[in-house]
Amino acid sequence: MFKRRILLVILIAVSSIILTTTIMFLGDPFILHPELRNVKKPTLNFEKVSKLVLAFYYPWYGMPEGPTGFWRHWDEGGHNPDMFVENKRDLGATDYPVNGPYDSKDERIIAWHFKLAEEAGIDGFIVSWWGFETFEDKAFRLMLKVAEEVNTSIKLTVYYEIVHDGRDEAVKDIERILRDYGDREAFLKVQGYPIVFIYSRALHQLGYRDWDYVTRRIRYDGFKVLLIADSFDEQAAEIFDGVHTYNPVGILHGGGSLKDVYVNARIVADKYGVIFSATTLPGYDDTRIRQPGLAYPRRGGDTYRETWKAVYESNADWVLICSWNEWHEGSEIEPSLEYGDLYLNITAEETRRFKGSPG
Repeated sequence: MFKRRILLVILIAVSSIILTTTIMFLGDPFILHPELRNVKKPTLNFEKVSKLVLAFYYPWYGMPEGPTGFWRHWDEGGHNPDMFVENKRDLGATDYPVNGPYDSKDERIIAWHFKLAEEAGIDGFIVSWWGFETFEDKAFRLMLKVAEEVNTSIKLTVYYEIVHDGRDEAVKDIERILRDYGDREAFLKVQGYPIVFIYSRALHQLGYRDWDYVTRRIRYDGFKVLLIADSFDEQAAEIFDGVHTYNPVGILHGGGSLKDVYVNARIVADKYGVIFSATTLPGYDDTRIRQPGLAYPRRGGDTYRETWKAVYESNADWVLICSWNEWHEGSEIEPSLEYGDLYLNITAEETRRFKGSPG
């Protein structure tokens, strides 16, 4: 009887090991199929990668008098744009747009933004994107249309902000972005590869093993793309085609060295052969829409110039500007009543220097 019990225990243990192994290799969603494991990232010719200057762009504003037909985002934080305070509308914005609030679906505004950005040496906009058929998606389509109609040099890409339903949905989203927009003349491409930026929110909704699946699956399905992750982690550099950070205000406000952070990110990017983007910031103040909020001073343009200095010191491949028009957080370089064209003028100076142009 005792021997039978021992034999039974051994059989149960062996069966358990076999079952666990089977689940691991057949049922674990993190175990990649062989065809995906063999998928490789694109190899870029870094000697021919253009020095790009890109600005984060927000296409989410609406007005009753504009195509949107109602206030959108200008009323952020409980503000009422129909009310006036000292001859200015009560906006959910730290600063005040030079010509007042506008509608992101107004084609004249879009064309004007392209013109200003071109004059400042900016190469493209990374456009906040929240899913197909959202307000931002419809505005992005309109931006592509206007860009091609006015023949601007400004190129456009999406900032993939949110994953709505797991990794397979992320695959569907990005593949549709590439299918619907990636071949457009105005869509940002490098060495024939459309570019898509992934925001930290979306990045952390899945985790790195899921993103490894997403990136491989997209390429296995035959789509060309370079995916740039909002992270300086080595895991991100191993999986994605580039690394960046959206906003360095946390580093600055905490008293850290932006140069050191960017130099370390450069080392990580070089180790894995990916694109390194460094982000510049004119200043930050979200206290109009958040309590207690966070503020970091502009210091008459010195903050912006110092963050550009960190770009040069870290030998960044690309420069990202936070932001063109995130008015809620006071990080905009778009002209305002408070600063006029100061930040566009600084941008023009710095972009010439970054690209090695005279003047």
